[in-house]
Amino acid sequence: MLNFLMYSIVVAYIVWNIVTFVLYGVDKHKAKNNVWRVSEKDLLICAFAMGAIGAGIARFAFRHKTLKTKFNMLIPTALVVNFFALFFLFERVGWPFDVIWLVIIFIGVGSMRDFRNILRNLFRT
Repeated sequence: MLNFLMYSIVVAYIVWNIVTFVLYGVDKHKAKNNVWRVSEKDLLICAFAMGAIGAGIARFAFRHKTLKTKFNMLIPTALVVNFFALFFLFERVGWPFDVIWLVIIFIGVGSMRDFRNILRNLFRT
């Protein structure tokens, strides 16, 4: 039963990130065609609701919201929140999961590039 719960969590997480990715793509398509758009608030809520990887990948895949300071600050923050939420959840469920694997997964998607840009801008002279 525990294995089913753990894998269900992983599948739900992957599906939600795909949904978030598609939502950013739909918003970019609508922006190009000057029609009704998804609000920035909804895009950020999806990222903070465990969709930060999908949002981070979509921003660069679609070149969408990459110049917005709000998104450059909040998507990496959502990524960190997602990381700690997953870590806490996996620890509670009892999955023998090394922290290093979560770090590898999160760094592997390339969203950490946002953190480097933020740090570079903070310490620019």
